[in-house]
Amino acid sequence: MQVGQLIINFGAPLLLIAISGSETITKDSYLIVSIIFAVISLPVFFIVFKNTREVIMPRETQEKVSIGQNLKIIFTNKYLMIIVLTMFFQMAGMMGRTSLMSFYVTHCLGNFALMSVLMTMPAIATTILTFFIPLMIKKFGKRNVLVASLLGKGISMIWIYFVPYDNLPMILIAHVAFAITGFGFPSTLSMVADAVDYQDLRTNVRSDGVAYAFYGLATKIGNAVAGSAGVMLMAAFGYVSGAEITAQAQQGINIATNLVPGILVVIAGLIPLIFWRMTDKEADEIREKIVIRNQKEAQEAK
Repeated sequence: MQVGQLIINFGAPLLLIAISGSETITKDSYLIVSIIFAVISLPVFFIVFKNTREVIMPRETQEKVSIGQNLKIIFTNKYLMIIVLTMFFQMAGMMGRTSLMSFYVTHCLGNFALMSVLMTMPAIATTILTFFIPLMIKKFGKRNVLVASLLGKGISMIWIYFVPYDNLPMILIAHVAFAITGFGFPSTLSMVADAVDYQDLRTNVRSDGVAYAFYGLATKIGNAVAGSAGVMLMAAFGYVSGAEITAQAQQGINIATNLVPGILVVIAGLIPLIFWRMTDKEADEIREKIVIRNQKEAQEAK
């Protein structure tokens, strides 16, 4: 995934420039690049579908639970709600910034080609950090790794906001800091699993599908809110497509691209820091208890 993201982040801006014929990107070039990526993605999706095998081992005595009961139980799962809120603010910040970066590099930094460099740096860093994340989680714990990553990213974005547009070296240094703090995402997925186990042991109802659906819904809502809110914020500061960019419009672009997303990601980091109390050791103990319970129920069912 990281390699694919790396290729897209680096190649998409260059492809847009090549199709547009200049650094002034046309709306048709966005459409053409989107079609190219869609054509490439479709056979890849089919290959994944064709070769994916799922092995499900339900409990012997598992009773059917209605959607209504599942939802009621889900909303009482405090740990799942914590991680869902965390993902909402994280994705609102991260995707909000991603969707507006082209405006920032074009109208604030004055060089759309920088898009390839600035968007590729996080992918490179994350690809390298992937090899160290398991060690980091083992040493410091899932929650602490996630919190450090989110606070680091949020503070880096706020730092970028305050860097003058003509200070390219400092902008690059701030983006390096932003890039190397991208090690927290794997923690969120495993924390969802911990939340599901917590609910399973507490209520005797396991809702993996509903839990991950809520997790996915939070990311989608965060994406949707971020994109529309960012554009409205830029418009409030006087940005008009095709019109001359004023200092006030530049300020609005910078706020929408860096300051607001940075604050949102800091909030995302503070949520698990304040409210998540389950340690990795406790999560392992919960899983052991579930295994013992399921084995006992399987023996009694024979």
